Amino acid sequence: MNKKTNHGGKAENLKKMQEHGFNIPPFIVLDGELLNETLQECFVVPEAATGDNNLEMAPIAFDTEDLDEEAMSTFLSALEEDNLFIETLQKKVVAELKQASIVDDPGYAVRSSARQEDGREHSYAGQLDSFLRVKKIDLALHVIKVWQSAYSERISHYRKLSGEKALAEIPAVIIQVMVEADLAGVAFGADPRNGDLESVVINAVSGTAEKLVDGTAEGALYVLKAGKIKEISNQEKGDLKSFQLKQIEKTALALGKLFEQPQDIEWVIKENRLYIVQSRAITTLDKAASNNRVDIFDNSNIAESYPGITTPLTFSFARVAYENVYLEFARLMGVKESLIQKNAFIFPQMLGYLNGRIYYNLLNWYRLLALFPGYKFNSAFMEQMMGVKEPPAPEYLDKDADKDISLSEKAGDLLSFCLSLAGILYRYLTLPVSIKRFEKRLETSLKDIPQNLEALSAVELAQLYRRLEVELLKNWDAPLINDFFAMICFGLSRKLSASWLSDESLFNKLLCGETGIVSTEPNRLINEMAQLVKADKLLEKAVREADLVAIRENNSFSSFNKLFDEYLRRFGDRSAGELKLESRTLKDDPEPILESVLAVKENSGDKTCGNIAEAKREEAEAQLTQELKNSPIKLFIYRKILNETRARIKYRENLRYERTRVFGIVRAIFRALGSKLQEVGYLNSAQDVFYLEVEEVLRFVEGTATTTNLKALAEARLSEAAAFPQASPDRIICFDGANLGRRETETVQSSVDMANLTGLGACPGKIRGSVKVLVDPNKESMEGHEILVAERTDPGWITVISQAKAVVVEYGSLLSHTAIVARELGIPTIVSMKGATKALAEGDLVEVDGGTGRLTILERASDSRTKKIA
Repeated sequence: MNKKTNHGGKAENLKKMQEHGFNIPPFIVLDGELLNETLQECFVVPEAATGDNNLEMAPIAFDTEDLDEEAMSTFLSALEEDNLFIETLQKKVVAELKQASIVDDPGYAVRSSARQEDGREHSYAGQLDSFLRVKKIDLALHVIKVWQSAYSERISHYRKLSGEKALAEIPAVIIQVMVEADLAGVAFGADPRNGDLESVVINAVSGTAEKLVDGTAEGALYVLKAGKIKEISNQEKGDLKSFQLKQIEKTALALGKLFEQPQDIEWVIKENRLYIVQSRAITTLDKAASNNRVDIFDNSNIAESYPGITTPLTFSFARVAYENVYLEFARLMGVKESLIQKNAFIFPQMLGYLNGRIYYNLLNWYRLLALFPGYKFNSAFMEQMMGVKEPPAPEYLDKDADKDISLSEKAGDLLSFCLSLAGILYRYLTLPVSIKRFEKRLETSLKDIPQNLEALSAVELAQLYRRLEVELLKNWDAPLINDFFAMICFGLSRKLSASWLSDESLFNKLLCGETGIVSTEPNRLINEMAQLVKADKLLEKAVREADLVAIRENNSFSSFNKLFDEYLRRFGDRSAGELKLESRTLKDDPEPILESVLAVKENSGDKTCGNIAEAKREEAEAQLTQELKNSPIKLFIYRKILNETRARIKYRENLRYERTRVFGIVRAIFRALGSKLQEVGYLNSAQDVFYLEVEEVLRFVEGTATTTNLKALAEARLSEAAAFPQASPDRIICFDGANLGRRETETVQSSVDMANLTGLGACPGKIRGSVKVLVDPNKESMEGHEILVAERTDPGWITVISQAKAVVVEYGSLLSHTAIVARELGIPTIVSMKGATKALAEGDLVEVDGGTGRLTILERASDSRTKKIA
């Protein structure tokens, strides 16, 4: 190792603060070369013979100059057991303390001070080991431990991530008198979250701050600006008096001036005296402030529609669809064209594509909603509908909302508000007509679609897509308007339920048993087929053997075949992940229909789901009348909003079914194009078309492509897809560009409270039963189990949902498909229960409470098996 002498940023900063009169606990700094100096006193290694006839041995000092990192780590670990070395080093440490006039103290803090630590680029915060409350007799041992930590695997990994080379030298070590604090914490001379140079952020805890610094404890948060508190939370965890806050703020700002850069300081307060333990630059400040570009990608409910890894073809189709429909939506709802153009960047970026997965670009959804009246009111409703588990921090949202504007600007905004409000009211009043018009337009557009798209030429397929694009994809008006009012009505109903009703879960009961939802039609057809199978042993045999040829050819099975054909015609495009163009559907493989028929046949003795749902709704209606009988006006208002909520939710689900039909045709168009491109050698496989973008394929056919080597494009993306991680965060926060700057990730699965599994109660009712953790509804059934547990579901899961006595999913909201269908069927359901698939195992005995959203584990399957073996 190199022998340059440098005490590192941490020690140099302490010296500078001490020189300028800041209150620093007494300390000494041990140079890294102390290691080699002590080795010289403890070890003598013979030098090799200098010549054939000269056997004189010259002693040389042993040092660490030629050891690599791995060897240094091993060597220093060995020194921790070397009593002679520890005794020699201890004498040197005690001498240094005596020379610094540091008398015996009950405890010391022993910290590293490497040259790379606390720099402007990288802080190395927490990477090297520090030790608190070290007794004087143990100082030498802990100095060795600090040295050893500089060569750990953790440090090696950190350097690789930050792009740095090996440590330049053995780190210096700070030994500082330990202050047993009354209060302690950290303070930032600027807000590291958003780069605000005018704010001071203070975190505080009672006692010492090690748990706050290492992230295992949450302290009080104070944000000050010019001596005034702007934000405060968790005050009870570190209650600072106003004079203490001002003292810390003043010190943080003074240190920023001293070091000519905002500082991240660690402080302690003992008997009302403020001590500064260390100070370093805020290394993330430039990244937080630069360009103020922050993107938050959140999977929320979008993962229900596009689960897991999704191909480029699907993303490119979905991205443009979202752009077109929400741009048109803004116009339909009366937003001024000038305001739309000013915010034109929002619409192409409603979705993001990271690690092969589709995310909401969350901040753009808030920006879109801000174009409409009642932003603050509606943003909470949007979060409910989208299943956003945690809203973005306020500093990430646009800052223009609170700025002062002139009187003329206020008048212009008022006029714009009134026009937009009038547009919204008009769309609400004409919504039933808009839905009928949309349905008619959809049927007119789809009725002329050829049955066999493979027979069309590539040019004809491209023209067909362009026609659908104009007629439907850019005119998806009614579903969006309905979704908007579903969001508002649902949010209002929940608010009124919380204010006017004694049991908030009554609202979910009132939504049960809604008839006419198309998503439950597959369940009806499956039940009818199951009854035919139950009555015919020959048919049952053919269904069990999945012999579709025998079923088709037997005239006595005509009633079954009629129902089977109706199922395929109406719902053949439904499957798990049905909005992903690459997904295989029931039209590709109808055998799962037969499996569902058999599963329902085995459980056909149970009371029908429809009866259960109707009973819950009738009970809830009676309770509602009883609770509001003394407030007829409230009852009238509540029922009006409730009935509108029911209607909007029903149409929301039914119009999603129409979307599936359109996606099915788009899937067929591109599959046919893929086959044709493979036939002429432009793709290795017809399936490779899914690794191209929509416009790349169409422009290739239309003659406007800038790249015609489609095979190479697909191969490059296939190679990239192979490296995508199997798991991906639920939220990714990107600074200065999604693929260029710094990223922070959040995953809801990171921590699961096994004793308190909770989510959102979507359909009330208590059920006890055995868990089935289900991944693929086309390959698995609920046979032998009652509680369906899944990461997420979509309309393709209807048959297994109907077989369950209760449903628990990790994702989703109270307006997601799972919740809507469960309420119609009356199945107790919990959505948004994080970590459920990891906390529960197949066969666990649990109790599901769909009212409170709680799940109780009664008995583990492993415990049950152990008892049986015993």
